[in-house]
Amino acid sequence: MGIINSRLSRAVDGAVLWRLGLISVAPPSGDGDGLLDPEAFWSASRVATPAPLSAKLVRTPPPWARLVARSERPTFIDLFGPSQGPGDHWGATNLRAHLALNPRPDAPFVLLLHGYAVPAPWYEERQMQLLARRGFSVGRLDMPFHLSRRLPRHAPGSGFFSSDPARTLAVLA
Repeated sequence: MGIINSRLSRAVDGAVLWRLGLISVAPPSGDGDGLLDPEAFWSASRVATPAPLSAKLVRTPPPWARLVARSERPTFIDLFGPSQGPGDHWGATNLRAHLALNPRPDAPFVLLLHGYAVPAPWYEERQMQLLARRGFSVGRLDMPFHLSRRLPRHAPGSGFFSSDPARTLAVLA
């Protein structure tokens, strides 16, 4: 079994590296002064003043939720709200996240971020399932330029990478 997993892992790594090679890097803009003054860089960001989010209870939980004891079954919530990332496409102006909240208030929380250049969140959904079944609260965030937030008619991840620190901050903040 170890040899199969090793070969499968190498194949997946190779596919991801190939896919990353197809993603274009956004050109730099500005003068890069954010690198010279990190304090000014972060104080100018939106990190200190996050946008308000709305929550919607998911009425139909995923099929795997039946595998969790009813007393430990998570509550599933979708979060959405405004985003101020670069660009004017839907994904730049809207945020989406999916939560599986354990009923225990002291349950640890794990935030899953979608991998680069993968067209669907299969791995993240599987990890969300495994963690929730082990008693964790779990959140999955659709990153800018990925999944529901990708640029129309572009590959997943296209527009995410940049050599400009201010643009990178705008994408991530």
